[in-house]
Amino acid sequence: MDSVKSIENTRKNAFRCQIGLFGSKRRSFIVGLYTIFSISLIFFGTSTVIGQDNASVGKDSLISNNGTVFTGHYNKPVFGHSSFTYKGKKHPLDANQYQAYKHDGTWFKSVQLTSVADPVWMEWLERGPINLYQYVSYGAATRVSPRNLPQSYVVWLAQKKNGPLLNVNGVLSTQEKAKENVHRLLVGQPDLAGELNDAPFNTRMIRGLIAAFNRRTNKSEQ
Repeated sequence: MDSVKSIENTRKNAFRCQIGLFGSKRRSFIVGLYTIFSISLIFFGTSTVIGQDNASVGKDSLISNNGTVFTGHYNKPVFGHSSFTYKGKKHPLDANQYQAYKHDGTWFKSVQLTSVADPVWMEWLERGPINLYQYVSYGAATRVSPRNLPQSYVVWLAQKKNGPLLNVNGVLSTQEKAKENVHRLLVGQPDLAGELNDAPFNTRMIRGLIAAFNRRTNKSEQ
């Protein structure tokens, strides 16, 4: 009798073990499914983000001389020549054919230095009644050598409406002449012009005064 009970207990224990094993396998299976599902979500989310990043590429702008705006992306210079891709095709970034372009949030303007020279691209630092441009000029090298490349000069030029281009940072000119030019640009707002005599003459001050002039002028014209 005791042996029968012992056998019965053994069978019950074995059944319980089978149930436990089945439950363990079931839990492992569920955990595995959850892991696969989680990985899939992570992968899908990552793919979505990458897709969004790729979709954001190509948000540069190009404006033709007739005012047509093209959306595409700017291509860095190759052998000194830049290009702009729109409608699936690369186009030379010719300052004669286009009036402005935007790359990574920064505007560049086609500006003609003299009536007999071709226009060149300049960074458009401030836009408004007074336009402020940054132009990189290259001086001549004393001899042709990789160690003696032409020196570059960063020149700031400003233009009030359709007036002449004026040097306002004194590079390739003089500080006295640059101050005189800034005074000419700020005519009509003597308090701003007066700051030229009270603060150090530098690019930060120059840009700040021109930006302030533009804000005031735009506000008064509204």
